This record gives sequence, structure tokens and C-alpha cells, in this order.
Amino acid sequence: MPKTAKKGFTYFRFETDHFYDPKVKRLKNKFGMEGWGVFHFIVNEIYRVEGCYMVMDADGLFDISDYSRMDEKKVSDIIDYCAELGLFNKELWQDKQILTSEEIQELYVGICKAIHRKPGIPESILLLETEPSPESATIPHATCEQQDTPAHECGSPASLPEDGKEIRQAVTRIRTLFAAEKELREEADKTRENKPYKIKENKISSPTPPAQASGEGEKDEDRDSLSGKLKYLGVDEYYTGWIYRLSACYPEFPVGKAIEDILQSDFHLTKGNYLYPLVENYIAKYNAEYGEADRQRRQEETMRNRRKTLELLGVAVRDQQEILQLASVAPMVLDTALKETWGNKRIKSPTRFILSRMRQAVSA
Repeated sequence: MPKTAKKGFTYFRFETDHFYDPKVKRLKNKFGMEGWGVFHFIVNEIYRVEGCYMVMDADGLFDISDYSRMDEKKVSDIIDYCAELGLFNKELWQDKQILTSEEIQELYVGICKAIHRKPGIPESILLLETEPSPESATIPHATCEQQDTPAHECGSPASLPEDGKEIRQAVTRIRTLFAAEKELREEADKTRENKPYKIKENKISSPTPPAQASGEGEKDEDRDSLSGKLKYLGVDEYYTGWIYRLSACYPEFPVGKAIEDILQSDFHLTKGNYLYPLVENYIAKYNAEYGEADRQRRQEETMRNRRKTLELLGVAVRDQQEILQLASVAPMVLDTALKETWGNKRIKSPTRFILSRMRQAVSA
């Protein structure tokens, strides 16, 4: 079976000053955003289905009412008010229950021209004066064949009967369109003829571009720095982090001399047999001097986080002390219980749940 030609569009233009239209403002003032929503839904359906109009029968009212969750009477009142404002053509709505407007049809014709589709507005609802109808466009040819009129005289308004006013208007519009199209083609041809040709200049590249030279300078500067030397030697991230920390704690840390020794030894000395042992010796020194302080600091931070979590769960201060005392024996149990309790609505009393878990773990 042949495919049915699509009438509607996938999308349509929406102007940004739409909300400042006095008609839209009046609609919003009377029915609120619900009124605007119904109007915009109808406009969307017009462009989606038929392209330029919509028949608003009982089924259409039901669809809008079902989609907007509003009473059909209210939807009908909104449409009546839209017609009163001129957002829809009042006569077509009252006589034929058809929703359209001159603005809708103008945008419809514009979209059709943009996508090279032939507009098809029924003559019974046509509101545009410049819209040529296919039926009227074929009438002059039929008249010429019947009357054996020469081709150069065909379409002349003077050769047609006086009562053929619509035919004369259609012929005039068609001839105007042809003349405008011819002028556009001639103008385009003139533009192409007068357009100068651009000759590309041969660009001679410099053997040493400035950007490349500056990049090499930056690379040399990076290589002279500590980070550049570590990257050049391929030092692991673990040792790199420790080197920065040890350099800050121990000014006498001889990492620079160690790197120079490796570079000057033609790599008889390597990072594995020379640099890493030096770093590990200083790591042991750091742990001996600062390791206990770091562990103490981490423990205090962990304790503060646990206490803060208990406060957020609504645990009383007295119960917090007992829970934290038990956590000194079974810290992992407390962390697991806090994770299970946090955000779990099935646990009605976090205090009793956590205390029960901690007491069972310690007593076991």
C-alpha cells in the first residue's frame, strides 16, 4: 500500500516574545497558566497532526481534558475565550468547530516553503489572501484548451470573462510568483559573475617556527625542575608523593643530588638501586618521628566523624559515649552499623539498633 503523505511537522517555531502578546496576557490573567497550557497544547496538536488546523469535536475535548486533568466545560470555556481574543478564528470555531488562525496558517506556509513541501490549506478555512490554491491554478489551462486560445494569450485577465474574478486573481498571483522567482535567479547569476576569485597565497613555513621554539624552551625548563626530572626518570607516583613530603619536612633531604648522580653515571645508578632506597630510609625516619602523630590525628578525625554521624541520627549524648567506648574495642562493627542505619527507614530507633549491635560484638 502507498504511504500516506505526512501533513504535520516534527517541530515548529516558537517566538520568544510570545508571552508578551496582549492576547496571551489576557488569557493568562483570566485562566492562569492552565489556560495558556490548553492553548499551547492545541497549537502543538495543530502543527503535529494537520499542520494548519484542528477539528475540535467531542473526542478532541476529551483528549485535552484527559491530558490536562481539567473538566471538559472548562476546556471549552478556554477555547471560547481564545476565539474571543483572536487567538483562534471566531467564525470557524463557532460555525465549524475548527481551530485555526491567520498567524497559524502563515507559519504553516513558511514551514512548508522551508522544507520544500506544497502547502495544502482547504479553501473552506483559508484565511490568507496570498495563498494560491492548486484548484484555481489549474483552471486557466482548462479554459485555454476548451476555447483554443493561443498560449501567449492564455492567462491574460482581459481575455477571461468578467465574472471569473477568482480566476483572474489566481492567474495574477501565479504570474507575480513567476516574476519574483525570475528576478531572484537573475540576481543570483549576477552575484556569481561578479564574485572575485580568491587566490590562496603560498605560505612558506619557517624551518624553526616560534611556537615550536618556545615549546622546546618550556620543555627544557620543565626538565630542569624537580617534577621534570622525576618524570624524566619515570619515578612512580608513590615515591613522587613521598619525595615532595620529605622535601618539605627535611630541607637536607638529598634528592636533588641523588638525581644528578643518576644522570651523570650514564644510568649505572638507577632509581631502583639508588633513589628508591634513599627515599625509603627517609620514609622510615619520617614514620619514626611523625608516624605516631599522624595516627593520632587520623584517629581523632575518625572519632569526630562517628560522633557527628550519631548526632545526625538523633542519638543522645549519654548513649554516644557508651557507643564510642564500645567502638574502641570493635570499631569496624560501629562503622558497619552506621552504614546500615543511615537512610534506612525500617529502623525506627537507631539508638537501640546500634547499641544492640555493639553490645553483642563486645560480649562475644
